[in-house]
Amino acid sequence: MSRCAVILVGLVAQLTVSAAFQRASLKTAIPDVFRFPSSCQKLGLRRAVAPGLLARNIPKTSSRQGTRVYVSAEDPMYRNMTENIYRQRVAAAQQQKREVDKETFRLLPLFPLHDEVVFPDGRISLRLFEERYIKLFSTILAGEEEIDPQKTDEYSPYFGSGRFGIVWRTPGPLPGTPGALARTGVAMRVVSHEWMGMNGARDQLIVNCQAYKRFKVDDIIRSEPVVEALVTPIKEKILPPDRVKAEIEICRKLIQVCDTVRKLSAEKAMRRAYFSMEERMRVLSKLTINEQVMMQLTGEQLSYWVATHMYEDLVDQQEMLQLPTPRRLRYQLQTLSATRDSLLEEAKALLNNSTGAEEE
Repeated sequence: MSRCAVILVGLVAQLTVSAAFQRASLKTAIPDVFRFPSSCQKLGLRRAVAPGLLARNIPKTSSRQGTRVYVSAEDPMYRNMTENIYRQRVAAAQQQKREVDKETFRLLPLFPLHDEVVFPDGRISLRLFEERYIKLFSTILAGEEEIDPQKTDEYSPYFGSGRFGIVWRTPGPLPGTPGALARTGVAMRVVSHEWMGMNGARDQLIVNCQAYKRFKVDDIIRSEPVVEALVTPIKEKILPPDRVKAEIEICRKLIQVCDTVRKLSAEKAMRRAYFSMEERMRVLSKLTINEQVMMQLTGEQLSYWVATHMYEDLVDQQEMLQLPTPRRLRYQLQTLSATRDSLLEEAKALLNNSTGAEEE
């Protein structure tokens, strides 16, 4: 009995060693047969599971997750698998874009503008023709219609994000020369896009965007081919109830001041152009601001509307973009009240001069 037991133990050990050797051989042979794309490794995906897709003379293994088939890179089906991997990566990026809160961005590509300061809730259209920006926005819009995957960079952190940043480029020391970038900008969300070009060349990309969040530029980490920066989203402070009431009163006064300034400025311009009284009244009626409608806006939204429609100086607009909402509202009320008083004094002086001339 003891001799039979020894023989049985020896057979079991021999079978165990043989099975282990086969598993080790199979494990070391697989990477030479199928090279897994790095895009899947970056996403954390496993090797492709393709039931029914068989490759000739290639070993297959089974696990709890199903049958795994490894395809050689020389196989024609490898191209189809890489296309599927690209679609999976696009779907994952779009899902992440939907799930991640819009205020959690930290790294953004920046698009400098020298002739406009954009505020949240504002819309802007960009006409892109430089190759570097076409590649950037193709990467940002990866997975959307009419976007060529060959023009995208699947390893970019902006792949399929659908957003970028706009900052104002200050004037340089000499006329016509660019200056430094402003330290506060706005995050933009791409709403729609369209390709244009002569004779179907599709070499220009029209991008329609909407601003939705201010940010502060912490550090410029790259300047070429496009500007990339580490940014910090600016969060609005929640006001206590007593401050909310005070802000509502400031908004009401600001709306009234804006209405007066618009009408006085238009009246001044029409006097110089010799408009008739009937034409003046028609224009002034169209410039009237509906206070009830404007009061439905929040203080932040109202301040952005005032900065966009009541100011033309880019330096003033950039300073207002950097201010918190309460200070921005007080600044606007103060400056526009001074403008209103100046226009009233000018109108009174003109009226007195015309009256004196008639009496003479």
